Amino acid sequence: MATAVGGSAITITADGGTGSADSSNTGTNHIKVEYADFAAICQVKSFTLDLSREEIDTTVLPCVVSTTGSLASFRTMQAGFATGTGSMEVQFTDDQTNLANRLLGNSMRKNQDGAEVRLFVNTVGTSSTPDLNDSLYIQAPISIMGFSLNVTPEDVIIGSLNFSLSGQPTHLLGN
Repeated sequence: MATAVGGSAITITADGGTGSADSSNTGTNHIKVEYADFAAICQVKSFTLDLSREEIDTTVLPCVVSTTGSLASFRTMQAGFATGTGSMEVQFTDDQTNLANRLLGNSMRKNQDGAEVRLFVNTVGTSSTPDLNDSLYIQAPISIMGFSLNVTPEDVIIGSLNFSLSGQPTHLLGN
């Protein structure tokens, strides 16, 4: 384990760690471990996202007598719960530490708590970090439902990862 990607390994001592990773507290060893908010996977060729809502039938029997009698009554509906599904086409390499490659293994994990995507429709920024106030993106927790691979000798390896939204989106385009 390191304090940064590609950083020096943390040496575990009796106090809980070295440098800023050492957080001993009244004689009890404590090591704080957190995952990064997001890591960019730059091998994504494309993505799809389908958001839809269920329809709830709210039709009731009429309270008035129809004097025309010539037209059928229409059902009334209202929007219900939303669902979201999607897929990402990702190029894979023989680099086992590549984040895109790790997605394949993670798709079969029993517990995917914490898996989240930030899918950019339009990325705006003046540095290597996108400006989240000006960019259009969708951010939501997901469950990776599986993948399929397309492997041919003359092309790069393309994997299609299928996912579903596993909770409320925290950002929806320009909101």
